[in-house]
Amino acid sequence: MTSTSPRGEAPAQTRPRNLAAGPSIILDAVRFLAALTVAVGHVSQSYFTTGWPPILMNFAEGAVSVFFVLSGFMIRYITRFKYGDVRQYTVDRAARIYSVALPALGLTIVFDTLSSHFNHAYYQLNFGEPPRPAWSHLFLIGNLLAQNWVRGLGRVALSLAMLSQSWFRNSSPLSNSPFWSLSYECVYYALFGIAVYFKGTRRIVGWLIVFLLIGPTVFLMFPLWLLGCAAYDAFEDGALKPGSLGKLALASLLSVAGVHGSRALVGHFHAQWFFLVRVVPYMDFVAIATAAILVPVCIAARNWRVSEGNLAVRGIRAAAAATFPLYLTHFPLFVLFAATVPYPHARVWAKLVLLGTALGLSLVLSGPCDQLKDYWRRRFLRPRGA
Repeated sequence: MTSTSPRGEAPAQTRPRNLAAGPSIILDAVRFLAALTVAVGHVSQSYFTTGWPPILMNFAEGAVSVFFVLSGFMIRYITRFKYGDVRQYTVDRAARIYSVALPALGLTIVFDTLSSHFNHAYYQLNFGEPPRPAWSHLFLIGNLLAQNWVRGLGRVALSLAMLSQSWFRNSSPLSNSPFWSLSYECVYYALFGIAVYFKGTRRIVGWLIVFLLIGPTVFLMFPLWLLGCAAYDAFEDGALKPGSLGKLALASLLSVAGVHGSRALVGHFHAQWFFLVRVVPYMDFVAIATAAILVPVCIAARNWRVSEGNLAVRGIRAAAAATFPLYLTHFPLFVLFAATVPYPHARVWAKLVLLGTALGLSLVLSGPCDQLKDYWRRRFLRPRGA
């Protein structure tokens, strides 16, 4: 998809090109609205409130596919015009992910500990793991592994390694169920980075290692992410060019095959062991619609004159900076409220307070998380020998 050097790496970019301000603002707004949709869907669940329609959770699940498309769009941009080698790309992605994931996991442990302490029955019923018998032939080790706190730390460790969804596993860290999509995202980063920066045997071996670590399920939604890459190419190269249309059509067909095709095959062969809980039937259509809207809108906004000092623009930028923290912290925060605060679950004002508190926390976290991300990028993207 891009030219490579004889060593298989993308050419170095001496002058990284920033995304035009107009499309950047649009992506920021869409990203924040998608995160807010996820939070609204979750707050409508019976764990936390009553009275809002169940379809809000369908919107929340669909919003995840919007994130996949946006992610593919931005990764295609940075591999074409920003980071010219695998080291830069890896550091950039690791700084982006872990600058938010580490604080979010720390808050999840704190919030869940408090929730379990003050309302153990509620927490255990809704988010705890069922007790497991100790292994009789390894009594001491078995007893240790049967402890909820040990298994909880194991799930946190798998999430840190981005392996929580590997090989039909669903090991979200404690109550933080939205964390599952991060494992998918990081696999897609790895697959695409291997495709761009390696070639030949190195590329094949890299893909094989990722597959052996992850298993087949995560790959089913990879076309949704690739649809974002195709959308960026259509934006950059021209939406009506045969190459752009071909990429969009192919990614769309593969998306339908990955989502609807996989569910049809599993249903036909009664292969219920094949974990498809995360593969929601309409996610492919939402992704296709997102790409179809995103490309012409971003093209139309390419030449917008945007003043970064404008109040509306500053608000969108601030909301976008809070998007990732909002996505990764809202659920355990809702659990903490439900476990410790006796609020009326059916009242609209209580739901708005939950959402407002989650948004406020994410705005507070956005600054330190961005500073940590920028520090890691400066620290590890220094030229070798500097």
